[in-house]
Amino acid sequence: MVYRTMTWCIAAAVALSAFIGCGKKDNPASPPPTSTPRSIILRDSAIVDIGLYYYQFQLDLNDFTTVPMSIDTSVGNIYKGSIVSDSNSSALARTFPAFSDSLGTIGLEFYLMAKSSASTNFIAFLGKDGGSVKNSAWYVGMGFDKSDSVKYVYSTDLVRNQQNQDICPMQFNKWYKCRIEYSFATTTAKFYLDETEVGTHVFSAGTIFGYDMFVVYRDSAGAQGAAQYYLNDYTVYKK
Repeated sequence: MVYRTMTWCIAAAVALSAFIGCGKKDNPASPPPTSTPRSIILRDSAIVDIGLYYYQFQLDLNDFTTVPMSIDTSVGNIYKGSIVSDSNSSALARTFPAFSDSLGTIGLEFYLMAKSSASTNFIAFLGKDGGSVKNSAWYVGMGFDKSDSVKYVYSTDLVRNQQNQDICPMQFNKWYKCRIEYSFATTTAKFYLDETEVGTHVFSAGTIFGYDMFVVYRDSAGAQGAAQYYLNDYTVYKK
């Protein structure tokens, strides 16, 4: 009887850990320590950095060019100040010196929260500035889907070929910790939700040649109107 009880407890613990990224309702008082040393490229805990800017960004050639997103200084996880959108086809972005270390890894970490359903797409990603047309030739990111789910995304071209993978249904008023890491050595992107790996994609050789921009983006495919979706406390790093 004791043996069977212990076996059941272990199985239950394993099953629970598989869903912790979607079911955990409380965030820690501070971000957990990272075991691998990392070097910060960008960091804006309260979304006050004037380095964020707007241009007529167009993620793919079938979408509309964007209008600016807004910053709400009253909303945040640990730090107040979040990016929020008032309409479809909106964006904010920030560039940084291109990183393309053949043996290195670049990462993006941020917090997302939805107060209510807006049935629209709201993502943040690492990309490569496309130049005068202001798009991104490739990108990896995470965010909210118009189906009210948390998702990860990636693409390697300028047409509507974005790959979406739903992770779990969205919980309202919950801050999700999202992290994406891309390894140039293995051409692999890994996606984490609340410190649990939720997806992996291996890119074909010769499709990714570095990253130099952080973008928060809402496309034209979902419902119109203001969305109570918030992005807070982002970090771009390398290791």
